[in-house]
Amino acid sequence: MSFYEPPAGRLPRPAGFVAIVDSLVAAHHGRVEVRTAPDVSATFRILLPLHD
Repeated sequence: MSFYEPPAGRLPRPAGFVAIVDSLVAAHHGRVEVRTAPDVSATFRILLPLHD
């Protein structure tokens, strides 16, 4: 598997990634949970339903 690597100085903003993830999760009827604390990185939890 390969990943797209944008040219140096052309990285998307983190909020852009969050918006993309949120859209994909919503399309699958899931949800995204975020836990943050001052001066600490955020923890994202993605919850997707199981299909029968």
